[in-house]
Order: sequence, then C-alpha cells, then structure tokens
Amino acid sequence: MKTALLIITLVTVLLGCEKKNTAETPDCGFESETQSTIPESANAIGRISYKAQNEPDSFYDNHFWVTVGQGAVYRHMIVCNRDILKSDFDELISDTKKEIEVIFSGHEKEVCEKRFNPATISYSRITLTSIERL
Repeated sequence: MKTALLIITLVTVLLGCEKKNTAETPDCGFESETQSTIPESANAIGRISYKAQNEPDSFYDNHFWVTVGQGAVYRHMIVCNRDILKSDFDELISDTKKEIEVIFSGHEKEVCEKRFNPATISYSRITLTSIERL
C-alpha cells in the first residue's frame, strides 16, 4: 500500500513538473520571451553601430548594435528586427567605426551565445519598437 502511494505521488509530481515545450518559445534569441522592456516614455538614448564580419572576433557579427553606457559600464543590445531600420543606418555597414546617437525603445531578450566579461558589461538581443536619430 505504501509503495503504491509512493509511486502515485511520484508520477503526479513528475507529470506536474513537466517542462514546457521549448520548441514553442526558445530560451534565447529573436523569438524568446521578453526579459525587459524599454518603453518609448523612457526616452532611452544610445548609439547604434554595425559590427562587421571582419572584426577580431565573431561575436554576433553582421548585426546592428545599440549601446548604452559610458566609462566602464556598457549595455550592448544586438538588434533582432533589422527591417525597422529601413535604410536609415546603412552608412554604418560600410563605416564600422562610426556610431550614430539615437533615441529608441524595444523589448530585450536573452542572447544565445554567452560572453563572459566584467559585470559592468552586458549583452542582450533587442526587438526595437522605435528608433530615430538625434
């Protein structure tokens, strides 16, 4: 009797703790859940640049990046929805040293490829909801 009760309890707990299907919502990247939101009302100001494939490392090459910060504290956000940029920032593709100051909003998501840097530097993906030059 005790064994049967233990088995029923164990099966109930295991079925109740079944992990959600990650195929529906990945843990990282474009389609992952939003970790935080930067609303338009925040008037967030950053700099947009383009990281080309010819950089010394291959960490999220060929993507636009929005960076917020100064000194030793930086938050780098790799743009998920490049189409929102239209052709407004294409000049950055040919001049990867250039940055343009922008005001933006969007939904931050987890990066899939992790990079271990000092705690003052962070990386995320961002699905922009608005962006414009300052």
